[in-house]
Amino acid sequence: MRAKIVFDRAIQDYDQALRLDPGFGLAFLNRGLSYRRKGELDLAIRDFDEAIRLVPKNAQAFQEQGATFAQKAAFDRALQDLDEALRLNPRYAEAFHLRGIAHLGKSEYDLAIRDLDQALALKPDDAQAHHDRGNVYRFKEDYDRALQDFDEALRLRPNYAQAFHNRGVVRFQKEEYDRAIQDFDEAIRLDPSDATAFSDRGAPIPPRRRTTRP
Repeated sequence: MRAKIVFDRAIQDYDQALRLDPGFGLAFLNRGLSYRRKGELDLAIRDFDEAIRLVPKNAQAFQEQGATFAQKAAFDRALQDLDEALRLNPRYAEAFHLRGIAHLGKSEYDLAIRDLDQALALKPDDAQAHHDRGNVYRFKEDYDRALQDFDEALRLRPNYAQAFHNRGVVRFQKEEYDRAIQDFDEAIRLDPSDATAFSDRGAPIPPRRRTTRP
């Protein structure tokens, strides 16, 4: 609730900025970010479109729009925007990361790993990128490499609940049941609202391989 109030106030300020200067591209970009964080994805895309119209070489605007389309599971359109972001800024680690997520959404695992490799080459201490690449390896059933990435994500971010959870899933798949339960315990301690972690911890057999990204 508090976050919603913060975003609503930010949107009000961007509204006023745009009343004063209707051609203020950065205000459209930032208002779009606030809408996205509120979950109002169509309004966010509308603002990112306008930011791009006003400043067509703004790589961040394409990256943020691509991220929003990925949230809507419109992965082909997300890839178009992320490709453009990387054309404008070939060293944009976040855009490589998000393009990897879009490829994962399309089950294009090798392309996803290629992009996440590039993201990590540019930003090696990104815990989320390690986690997400581990998740791709999990879907490929390359469990040892998945564990390496989850371990590194947890080294970089020791309170990363989702990394504990997904490492637990991989350990279940490797029949390391006691260690898997330890990871589920820690995931639940860090995020007691994660219903899937409770379900996975209670499973008498390894959790089935999911078809969507957690």
